[in-house]
Amino acid sequence: MKHRTALFLVCALCCAALTSQAMAGGPYTLRFGLQQGKTYLYADVVHADVTQEMMGQEMKSATISTSLSRLVIEKSGADGISAITSLDSMTVSVKNARMDTTMVMPDLLGKRSRIVLSPLGRVLSKAVIDTVGKAGSPMRGASARDAMRVHVFPEAPVAAGGTWTGVIADTNEAMGGKIVTVSTLTYTLAGEEQKAGRACVKITYAGTMAVEGKGSMMGAEIFTEGKGTVSGVLHFDAAAGVTVADESRMETDMTAAITGAQNMTMPISTVGSSARTLRAVLDTAH
Repeated sequence: MKHRTALFLVCALCCAALTSQAMAGGPYTLRFGLQQGKTYLYADVVHADVTQEMMGQEMKSATISTSLSRLVIEKSGADGISAITSLDSMTVSVKNARMDTTMVMPDLLGKRSRIVLSPLGRVLSKAVIDTVGKAGSPMRGASARDAMRVHVFPEAPVAAGGTWTGVIADTNEAMGGKIVTVSTLTYTLAGEEQKAGRACVKITYAGTMAVEGKGSMMGAEIFTEGKGTVSGVLHFDAAAGVTVADESRMETDMTAAITGAQNMTMPISTVGSSARTLRAVLDTAH
């Protein structure tokens, strides 16, 4: 009896050690698993320090945006995940030589968009459901309408120390036009780490981004192009298939060419950071 008990304990310890090793090193199959009938709430904080030159003068501006995004999953399956995204709240604080103000952005709240993505994170389609009128805020673009930011996962399982590359193309409204950002990122699975009470895989990423856009403001056409770098850390609950936290930093150097009554070219450099945190997972109200 004592021999059987000792053998059982040895086997249990071996199994525990093997399980711990497997959890620590993988391999992990990374897939988005957002559940139909669930609503995911995310808090976002974005900082941006912008320096631009106009007619020989340098102007600096600091912007802080805080928002609460709502993702309502209307369909989830192997062929794709369809989510309705909207903003519950958003404030934007701007400080420069001309102003020091905080805006609540009421024109954006509750405005819905639909995004469909594959379990690997590839965006299959995006569509605006509720438009924002022209009288709305000039800040109405980019992250304000794109509440569901995603990363690209590999098809094959990946172990700790494994890497893969993802190319993410994103188109957003800004200044009456569109800005296209293409990011090429290298991901590295660093291991397993607890985050916000969840067992997550920690994924670091770094790469480059290219920006190109066209818009208009006060009768003048604005053409923008530039490039930059981005890096960050993603905490992903692989068992639930949900992003728990995503922190990133980016630097860009762009040129804005303005044509109209007066032609000019403005160099614009930006240093920014963003932090996204999962706040709650709720049953969708019917």
